Amino acid sequence: MIALASQEPYTPFQKFRLFFVSDYKLFLVSGIIILFFTVSSGLTLFMLILKIKKGKRDKLIEKYDQDILLPLSSLPFEKEVEEIQAMSIDELHEYFPKDLLEIELYQEVLIDRIISLNKKMKGDFKLKFKTLYLLLGLDKVSIRLLKEKSWDRKTLALVQINEMDLVEALPMIRPLVNHDNFYVRSQAVATLLNISESKDLAFLRDLTYPLSNWQQMNYLRIIKFISSQGVVNIDVLFESKNETVRLFAIKLVRQLGRLDLMDSLSSLTKNATDQEKVELLKTYAAFGAHMELSFIHECLNSFSSEVFQEAISAAAILGDDSTILRLSRILNSRQLSFGQLKLILFAMREIDFESFDQAIQNTDSIDIQNIGKHLKDPLLKNV
Repeated sequence: MIALASQEPYTPFQKFRLFFVSDYKLFLVSGIIILFFTVSSGLTLFMLILKIKKGKRDKLIEKYDQDILLPLSSLPFEKEVEEIQAMSIDELHEYFPKDLLEIELYQEVLIDRIISLNKKMKGDFKLKFKTLYLLLGLDKVSIRLLKEKSWDRKTLALVQINEMDLVEALPMIRPLVNHDNFYVRSQAVATLLNISESKDLAFLRDLTYPLSNWQQMNYLRIIKFISSQGVVNIDVLFESKNETVRLFAIKLVRQLGRLDLMDSLSSLTKNATDQEKVELLKTYAAFGAHMELSFIHECLNSFSSEVFQEAISAAAILGDDSTILRLSRILNSRQLSFGQLKLILFAMREIDFESFDQAIQNTDSIDIQNIGKHLKDPLLKNV
């Protein structure tokens, strides 16, 4: 073998000169490890920088808060509204330095402090804080925030405008009621309801996004308050193409006791959806609207379980002899759940006890007989 090898000329083995690079698995694993340490080091450095910046910001906020506390606690108590309104810019700068008023963070702290105090105060003090807000030009800061792209800044601006009753911002708020962000459009509607002098709810009619239960509850609270100051134009909401807005309008009629809008409710019954029928039935039952008994009878034939059950509940309050006949027919011809049986028998008992008793005696159904005994027992009738 040595003799044979000596016959071959020597050539260096160049193929594995860089063994580390040629082994791609080892190279890949090493690259991943290096990348991991690089990224983790970068993230650690980034978090340290953020923490340092946040620490500096918190210290500045604490300092500004202390600087603001004294003038805000003394000025409204020392001067009347007219005296504050008559103050010049130079006099204001004695309390709030000009160089600080140009700093965005100082403005934010000052706005937060004024708004928090404004919420706690009543009477002239609220007017004093609002006057200071306007004289210091903080209203322009809030309106400028309204133009920013981020939804949280827009929402913050709407809250500030709402709290300080900045009516001049209304034209900029109206387009935001149909904003694609839930929080922006919710706060925009609430702000319009609160600070708009008009009792017209046309902007609610034109909402394109559905109203959530939380939104409806919030708007109901506000509308209840403003309705005490004048009649609110609710009937315009019945014209909305948005089903949730129409549902909200029906709830408003019921919650505010607007009997004058019964004709408007009747006009909805022709093309009402199942959810609208449920709310209409609840409203008719709450108002004792005997003139709408034909609509209740119509809903007793509904294939929707929710509408059917709500119609039975309304029939228990508003029904007559013709209702008893319809309920008896349903009792004998339809496949009913235990809950529906109990509702029908309860309604028959409320309308005419004799018909209810006869229906129990003439049936072979054990469930109906047991429910009847339960409903006739004075100790269990409300259980």
